[in-house]
This record gives sequence, structure tokens and C-alpha cells, in this order.
Amino acid sequence: MFGNKKKYTLPERPKPPNMKEIVEDLKNSKDNNDIAFTLLTHESGYNDSFLSSEPTDINNTYEKIKTYVDINKKLKTLKESIHEAEEDLKSNVNDIVVLTEEIKEQAQAALIQ
Repeated sequence: MFGNKKKYTLPERPKPPNMKEIVEDLKNSKDNNDIAFTLLTHESGYNDSFLSSEPTDINNTYEKIKTYVDINKKLKTLKESIHEAEEDLKSNVNDIVVLTEEIKEQAQAALIQ
């Protein structure tokens, strides 16, 4: 039953693009508002000099972009946490308002008697 599994062969992975292809894709991109493009523009001039950059420069840019993406993910998580905490606080405030009104009513009832 479990021993009759068919073995699937995955297709060969495509070759990663070379630097010229990446730069061409970036130049042809419609959306240049992405932070990755902004970093490339400010730090490397975003021109053909990027092709001749030292590998360490490229690695530094990659690390900065990776850090940005990681921080962005953390910020999204924190935003959700803050939103949940805000909802809890609103609920608690409403509970306090209701309890305050009940206490006022009880105090007035006690004074009347």
C-alpha cells in the first residue's frame, strides 16, 4: 500500500539570472517605488557601474534589503499585536464605563433609602 509510491523526478532548476539580466529587469520594471529600487538608486547609482561593483558591495546591498524585509515583517506582526491590544483596551474602557454607571446607580439607590 505505502510501498508503491511512484518516484517523481523534478525538472531541472533554471539557471539564476546573471547581473546584466537582473539590471535589465530592474530598468524595465514598471514599479520603481519599491524600497529595493530606492536603495539601489541611492547607494550604487543604479546604472552600469552596478555591473562592475565588487561582490562585497552587492552582498552589502543584499544584506540591507534582507534586513529591510525582515524588519518589515516584524513591523507587520507588531502592528497586528498593537491592533489587538487596542481592541482589548477599548473593550476594557467600555467595561469600566458600564461598571462606573452601575456603581453610581447603586450609590444613589443607597442614598435614597
